Amino acid sequence: MFAMNKNHHHDFNQLALAIKQLGKELGFDHIGITDTNLLQENIHLKEWLAARHYGEMKYFEKNGDIYEYPQKLLPSAIRVICCGLNYPKSSSPDHPLASFAMLEDYSALVIKLLKEYVDKINHKLKIPQNARVFAGNGPILEKSLACKAGLGWYGKHNILINETSGSFFCLGEILTDLPLPVDQPIANRCGNCSKCIEKCPTKALIAPHKLDAKRCISYLTGSYKGSIPLELRPLIGTKILGCDLCQNVCPWNKYLQISLQNPFKKIPHFAADNLIDWFLWDEKVFKEKTKNSPISLVRYECWLRNIAVALGNLPKTDKTLAALKLRLNHPSELVREHVKWALKRQDK
Repeated sequence: MFAMNKNHHHDFNQLALAIKQLGKELGFDHIGITDTNLLQENIHLKEWLAARHYGEMKYFEKNGDIYEYPQKLLPSAIRVICCGLNYPKSSSPDHPLASFAMLEDYSALVIKLLKEYVDKINHKLKIPQNARVFAGNGPILEKSLACKAGLGWYGKHNILINETSGSFFCLGEILTDLPLPVDQPIANRCGNCSKCIEKCPTKALIAPHKLDAKRCISYLTGSYKGSIPLELRPLIGTKILGCDLCQNVCPWNKYLQISLQNPFKKIPHFAADNLIDWFLWDEKVFKEKTKNSPISLVRYECWLRNIAVALGNLPKTDKTLAALKLRLNHPSELVREHVKWALKRQDK
């Protein structure tokens, strides 16, 4: 037990070890502690915003001051406990969905685990704290904090890489007022490898650590709500939400191991590739099938738009043509436009 006053600073090294042990017992694969200073990391964010590489993700601009000062989310915060949880990657690199999109809502799951984590710190270790948790649900530079906390280094594809489990892990944070010792970042171990940059079909990775989101398949099929640029449509292939291509070629992802206790659940009806079936779902079925899934954040018309592009990029079959023709008179102009493009492409 750690019944102590927050002024007894010499006990906090021991407390940090106990906190990390609790996190491991809860199932987190990576835990690190850092401070809330993100001034250096914000320079990169400001450069990215100035280059207008963020597309429609206006929230980066809107919440700039909060990204720079995480304390605005919890004024008493002086530390961030960064947590990483590995998730299973798809068994097929050609699957139309990125690995995360085939799982039940990871954000809700991580938030639930983080709340449990805070409760355990408060009750088991008898340490009162002001705390707030996040997992992809707030204006917080998750990767920057996790990198500072030693959970991984920035790959050239801008995704964190951990030497024991690659880059297939999601992040969560506990902002706290506990004056815990901070962990050190780990060295970048990408070396001369640039497989991720070479593999990107749309050339969204314009240089190491420089991503033009407007060309990124994950952005185009997820956050973006408009008409996909004509020149990028053939390059998207059959990806309909997310991509993973840059991660799949990363040598560090050879070592990913998922523990038997891993809490993520795969959604059974997304295991196989059923593009035509998914394309023929009406909006009600779409909402039912994607409930508690990251796909639920995507608009139905964008789902149809994405699948139309994927079907246009497939070899011509009667079944594909028939499915596309069924959507030719869809009420959405966005859907109709992409269906027409797909049918034209099928005729080549």
